[in-house]
Amino acid sequence: MSAVTIGSTACHSIALWEAQHVRARSCRSETCGDGGLQNAPQIRCRVGLLVASGQGADRRGLTVTAATSLCVEPPMVLACINRNAEAHDVILRTGAFSWNVLAADQVRLAERFAAMDGSKGASRFTPVDWHDLATGAPVLLHSVCSFDCRIEDTLQVSTHTIIMGAVVAQSHNPDKRSLIYAAGRFGTLEYFDLAVPGK
Repeated sequence: MSAVTIGSTACHSIALWEAQHVRARSCRSETCGDGGLQNAPQIRCRVGLLVASGQGADRRGLTVTAATSLCVEPPMVLACINRNAEAHDVILRTGAFSWNVLAADQVRLAERFAAMDGSKGASRFTPVDWHDLATGAPVLLHSVCSFDCRIEDTLQVSTHTIIMGAVVAQSHNPDKRSLIYAAGRFGTLEYFDLAVPGK
């Protein structure tokens, strides 16, 4: 694993994440019926992501389903966090968070931070899985890549806050495969066939 501080150069791991972010059509018609929008995300294939913030007993984190890179120069990412999530206020109060692309062997972490095992708060964090880089926010070890971010801007939309972060440091494991979330389940991509233009 390597860790670097981000300066004026672009963060190549963000571009890598974008290349791995496979999308499928979520609706076959121009209009969706009742529940169409709610069910559409289960059709789309996404990379598993975990956002974390805080220090010590104040640490909080969650598995997120709505997050993406925002721009490469300067490097920025965003995550949409439900305002009822216990991590929400911690992220805003500390002004920093980590944005972690989960590896294929981190399914249990994804489930734990999605509250599938009933755990809450700082009890979700085990020292062997975490370290810190620049901001002091907990950064996931052994992820495909992790970005340590300071909040650049926020936008409240309905039930969520869109949190935009400037990447100040990163760590990455280029040999790791990404954990994929699709059809309401976690998995991996064993085979990816590139589309041929014009066919």
